[in-house]
Amino acid sequence: MSVSNAYSNNNPKEKTIIVSGKIVDLNKNELLAGVSITTSQVEKTMYSDLNGNFFIYIKIKDTSNFKLEFSQVGYASKTLSYEDLSKVSGNIEITLTEE
Repeated sequence: MSVSNAYSNNNPKEKTIIVSGKIVDLNKNELLAGVSITTSQVEKTMYSDLNGNFFIYIKIKDTSNFKLEFSQVGYASKTLSYEDLSKVSGNIEITLTEE
């Protein structure tokens, strides 16, 4: 996953983050298409593409409560906090396991 931060010119407390990477079935090592990616602060849902790739560009106001949730029917969902995301550089690989 790649995480980039930028502050908004209009609101110094607002951050723009960019998160990208791919989503993989942990046991089968297969890319997962159509995984739902939702945020805790913005009513926005994105989906991984046919190759399991995702890209998120979003403005957030409160990093302490920001979370991304990755979910798909038949798989245990995974949630990452802003703190989790800020520790990563480069592209990230999200792994989901079947329920």
